[in-house]
Amino acid sequence: MTLPRLTTAAAFLAAALLAASPLWAQDEDDRAENCDRVLAYEDLAGSYTITLGASLLQAPGAPSIPMPTEDVLQGTMAAIGESLALDAPNIDVTLRFAGSAEPDWRWSTEKGMAHVSSDDLGLVLGCDVSDLPRLVGEGTGRSAEGHPLALTFRLVAAHDGYLYGQFQWQAQGMTMTRPATFEANE
Repeated sequence: MTLPRLTTAAAFLAAALLAASPLWAQDEDDRAENCDRVLAYEDLAGSYTITLGASLLQAPGAPSIPMPTEDVLQGTMAAIGESLALDAPNIDVTLRFAGSAEPDWRWSTEKGMAHVSSDDLGLVLGCDVSDLPRLVGEGTGRSAEGHPLALTFRLVAAHDGYLYGQFQWQAQGMTMTRPATFEANE
């Protein structure tokens, strides 16, 4: 069996994730329990610190441009019927659990995006991220200049209090993709 190659930054982040997480004290059987659990929207409701990592800006016919800026903001997710409403500065998104029609998705550590990839997270947890509770959400936002943005989040509930995945916005023919980490505030 060939294990996925970890970049230095991803390996460091995976080690930090393990050290700071209750997963560190669990054995392999306990880790696998994170993979097939069933969550309700109410389980994820609450206040979060949201970290949007370094990004890639893409425009038609142009090479991707790495953007090194990381943003940290506070947000709240509220269970409303069969969804979660995410409210954060310049972000208004409705999230739903991804059904079987949603294709498997991955995020990588390539092209200057230093964070834990989906493969690295699966390695740490002992299962494929497709076996984790997955959320997908779309909504709107505003750029720092006030331009409207179409937003998409794809997140996995890796373990209690943490969601990982990608955030993407589209506007004026451009797309920006950023890693996203949600950490529940105690």
